[in-house]
Amino acid sequence: MSQPLAVPRTERTVYQGQPAWIKRPEPARSSRFVWLHKLLIPLLPMALRPTNSPGGPAGLALEISRLELFAEAGLPVPAVLEQGDDYVVLSDCGTMLHSCIMALDDPADRLQQVEKALDVLLAVHHAGLTHGRPYFKDFVIHPDTHKITMLDLEEDSAKSAPLADAQARDFWLFLSSACDFFAPQSPPLAELVAYYCPRAPDQSRAALPRLARALRPYRRLIGFLRARNIAREVTGAYWATRALEALPKP
Repeated sequence: MSQPLAVPRTERTVYQGQPAWIKRPEPARSSRFVWLHKLLIPLLPMALRPTNSPGGPAGLALEISRLELFAEAGLPVPAVLEQGDDYVVLSDCGTMLHSCIMALDDPADRLQQVEKALDVLLAVHHAGLTHGRPYFKDFVIHPDTHKITMLDLEEDSAKSAPLADAQARDFWLFLSSACDFFAPQSPPLAELVAYYCPRAPDQSRAALPRLARALRPYRRLIGFLRARNIAREVTGAYWATRALEALPKP
């Protein structure tokens, strides 16, 4: 007997004559790694603690509420066009920003696009909010207006940490993801730190050296094991932490 086809989590559609996306909830995570991660929480710095969506209908409801909250704050997120118990229909806001930046040949052009995405994250922070997972795969750009929009607001790190620390974590994750676009041995993260700091909320900027100190032992371990190039996530975390370590102590 053939197995039923799995229903995709995201699916293109047309809603009232306009392109849109149907999004369905992801299952709650219950792997051994997730449980181990939870057991290690007391030993981990805030930036490495799990902030996973609860999954299922509860996770979908959380994301919808955050989309509406961000929209009320004037932040660029997809519009919620329709919702049900197990789906939400969102407006189509463009193509993946990660792919668009990778298509650029000039590193200066890439850096300029990264800074435009950072402007969006700064707007989130000045609204007193956090993204939770600001990787470049969670940003899209409109092909005509070039407006950058945020996706996938399923994680709210401000629920498990003070706002300033959660926003500092946002920026660290953003830096980690930005490493994808540059030479692995010399990502221009110092320029991004210099761009963010004078524009960031005062408390969030002050939290960055504290975050760097908490992450330093893990960065040193990566360097000692010569493991910083084993995966993109590890490479990004290593260089992002190095960039924050260069900040002067408050």
